[in-house]
Amino acid sequence: MKEKLTNDEKIKRVKQRKILKGFIIFFGLLTLVLAIYSLVTKFTPIPAIVSLVVEAILSKYRDQLDPKVEVSAPKNQE
Repeated sequence: MKEKLTNDEKIKRVKQRKILKGFIIFFGLLTLVLAIYSLVTKFTPIPAIVSLVVEAILSKYRDQLDPKVEVSAPKNQE
């Protein structure tokens, strides 16, 4: 059984998605800067890889917060 989201929940999800979008852009740019820096100098690329992983995790979480998708109800409701 799927439940519809209330308007308050949809607004909350949209606000969270906006904040996450900013963080995703920040970590994406940080990844580029750190990757270029590690290529130009002989600096380790580990910080660039870490920021890439953080950006990927945030992107997956943001995709789960789609306000148009209905939420499935728990199966064991009594």
